[in-house]
Amino acid sequence: MPLKAGAPGKAVLLGEYAVLDGAPALSLAVDRRARVDLEASSGVGRIEAPQLDIEPIAFEIGAHGALSWSGAENSLAAFRRTAAILEHLVAHAWRRYGGVEPFKLRIDTGGLFHGGIKLGLGSSAASVVALDAAITAHASRRRGRESPEQVLERLLPVYRSSQGGHGSGIDLATSLYGGAIAYRLAGPRPVVQPVALPEGLHLMFIWTGQAASTPDLVAAWFRFLRRHPDDARELVNAMRRVCHEGLEAQQAGDAGELVRQIGEYGRVLGTMGDCAGIPVVTAAHRRAMDLALEHGAVCKPCGAGGGDLAVAAATSPQALASLADALRGTGLDAFSLAAGKDGSRVTEA
Repeated sequence: MPLKAGAPGKAVLLGEYAVLDGAPALSLAVDRRARVDLEASSGVGRIEAPQLDIEPIAFEIGAHGALSWSGAENSLAAFRRTAAILEHLVAHAWRRYGGVEPFKLRIDTGGLFHGGIKLGLGSSAASVVALDAAITAHASRRRGRESPEQVLERLLPVYRSSQGGHGSGIDLATSLYGGAIAYRLAGPRPVVQPVALPEGLHLMFIWTGQAASTPDLVAAWFRFLRRHPDDARELVNAMRRVCHEGLEAQQAGDAGELVRQIGEYGRVLGTMGDCAGIPVVTAAHRRAMDLALEHGAVCKPCGAGGGDLAVAAATSPQALASLADALRGTGLDAFSLAAGKDGSRVTEA
């Protein structure tokens, strides 16, 4: 039976970079999803992913779930990363369920792209979560389903490896759970708590016109940590304070205070980027942040920065509408995203 799997993208509202040091972060799943179509095949499997420029490539599943590829010698780095994740997922499914029948699959992350460019909504993590859900359902035939906590713990090491070794996993967790979550790294296991955002919190997203590489930015931050530990600790402490105050506002249902802390986190990210020499808050971000303040809202990079998205927040929808009007003709595209209430899901086609 053909399977359809999906997982939502994410928008980090608080905690970028600081979450890597154990600070609590706040993230929201959005109603743009990565989708995987999987269908059993006879003998030879196949994978394709249009947005990653992965044309159909064949593979065979050997003993213990080992994959052998046909025609992948000159493939792009994106394929090699995807292939490594697929190999890990199939090997796990083989061990857990005693075998994996051949299959063909298609990964579609078009909903997380804008004009052929990734938006910065965690398309890599969402596709990993959807891919795992599809392969697990195919191999298990719905037997022995894992909890989101178990899936997150299992996926985090291989996903970190594919992202340069430093990912917090907040994007994976958001895709798995859906809705809004508070996320914290506490020792080897992340702590994930589904939460409710305050009534009266209104969000809008702004495309800066430039894609960014999260692994490159995070790697630059870790280099700064190693070279300037005292300066880095001061910056992390400032970010951590804002995270705690923002999460307290969320827990209290105080939309106004949460908006204030979102804006403050954007300011601290700018200071961090300036001190570390990392383009976290770009000129486009600063323009959006300045305009937001002029129209009764706040704005910050949404994710690691360097481009991609910004998120604007306000307690008044009129403030965001006014900001959207002001952004017209600036090269910055404002748009709305609804919350993605559902995490990863699998259905029979």
